[in-house]
Amino acid sequence: HSLCQTAACFAIIGEGIVIGYAIFILNYYVLAEATLKATYIIQFFVFLTFLSANFLETVREKFSPVYYFLLLMLGLVFLHNLPAFFSRYILFPWL
Repeated sequence: HSLCQTAACFAIIGEGIVIGYAIFILNYYVLAEATLKATYIIQFFVFLTFLSANFLETVREKFSPVYYFLLLMLGLVFLHNLPAFFSRYILFPWL
């Protein structure tokens, strides 16, 4: 139960961040200025990682084959994006 409570807490915090960002955009967005910045919402991704880890843990407990499939897919995404960690050049232009 504590894992579910923790996930619920992170979900509420993440929703609060997104709602706060939406209120900020609605109140302070000016077409002539660059107030719409991605750095204001980047804190949401910290909470998204915890929610994703909780989701993977739930899948691991209930559907083991799906868990390994998701891990395989995440590994393939990591390998595909690996060149971006070292260079801005695209090594796989056909993808």
